[in-house]
Amino acid sequence: MGIAVILGLVIFLFSPSVVGAGQEVELEEVVVTATRTEKPRAEAPASVSVVTREEVQRRNVQALDQAVNLLPGVYNKRDKGLMTTTAHVAIRGIPGGQRTMVILDGLPLNSPYTGSVDWEGLIPEGIGRIEVARGPFSSLYGGHAMGGVVNIITRMPERRELTLKGGYGSHDLWSGYASYGDRW
Repeated sequence: MGIAVILGLVIFLFSPSVVGAGQEVELEEVVVTATRTEKPRAEAPASVSVVTREEVQRRNVQALDQAVNLLPGVYNKRDKGLMTTTAHVAIRGIPGGQRTMVILDGLPLNSPYTGSVDWEGLIPEGIGRIEVARGPFSSLYGGHAMGGVVNIITRMPERRELTLKGGYGSHDLWSGYASYGDRW
């Protein structure tokens, strides 16, 4: 009888609920703007995915359209041709460039004629996060948002910063980028 009580007490003391009871785990809060207002991700009325700046840096993304491709159910297809910079974005397999709205800080990036997005002027270093809201959002964002919305939110600098970036590639291809930012 005594052994059963001691054994029961030992099992109780080493159970996961008792061992982890004193430890608090703080989860990072993710704010989603799928409804054009900031809400916690759990309260968003749609299927929402988020790619953070840290994920983009960890995966060494070189172009912003590659970061969009990290999200499940999002397909970004560049047009064919030499030095093509535009692409059509589709969510959940809904084809056509005019079915998915891509916005940068609330401003649409889609071409009004083809629905394609010119990714060339956007760099991964400048983003804070990318949110994708799947489903029909035409009532909030307009006709291009039938398949969903890709919302790119730029990051705010913590302090005054200057970014210079240069590159050289094959066939005498040169590239350069300069950015200056300060907190308002």
